[in-house]
Amino acid sequence: MRLVPRNSQPIDAMLTVATARNNRQRITQLRWLVSDISERKQAEAQLRSLNAELARRVRFETSLNRITDKVRESLDEDQILQTAAQELTLTLDLLGCDVALYNPEQKTSTVSHLYSSVDNSRFSAFGKTVAMSMFPEGTTNC
Repeated sequence: MRLVPRNSQPIDAMLTVATARNNRQRITQLRWLVSDISERKQAEAQLRSLNAELARRVRFETSLNRITDKVRESLDEDQILQTAAQELTLTLDLLGCDVALYNPEQKTSTVSHLYSSVDNSRFSAFGKTVAMSMFPEGTTNC
């Protein structure tokens, strides 16, 4: 339970009640023990956070392994890029992912592969070309 003392910070507490009986087995007393378990609750929350982070890292590493396996299986660029778009969408829990190829002569980028976790074909960017001048932050090394 959560206790909120009048002039102090709230604490997480555990309440234990024990009975004391007389020689006729009648309850004569209740013994109450209130224990501050705030530190334990904080440790449990940190452990849950670490477990979530570990699970996220395992999902990411598994996804990278699947992409790497596709590269080893085939040198087909289309298959590799399609797999990368799919794996990134699923691993990062995205609605979709586009892969665009950069043309240094024209300074454009054209969407060549995409994966969507939802049916949004009306919003598909496949085949769309964008001038990189529209994104100055990404063209400094081009």
